[in-house]
Amino acid sequence: MKNPDYNQYTKNNFLLYLILLVSFFILLFFTKNFYSDLQVKLDTQSLKEQQLQKKESTLTSLNELQAKLKDPKSEAVEEIK
Repeated sequence: MKNPDYNQYTKNNFLLYLILLVSFFILLFFTKNFYSDLQVKLDTQSLKEQQLQKKESTLTSLNELQAKLKDPKSEAVEEIK
């Protein structure tokens, strides 16, 4: 003996699962490149920060060398002479 509402319940359940599944695929379709694009941007930012640090260290060493060469009493100027 089956409950008469059982068929209605299973139909509603099926529709609910179908709607959830379709929504999931729609969500995947619109966000499939979001995470990969985000990772590419983060990697690019990290690479640029590393390049900036290298250039800053090079600039610091060049500024130190420039300061040494401007001082007439420094050892570097005496070695050049």
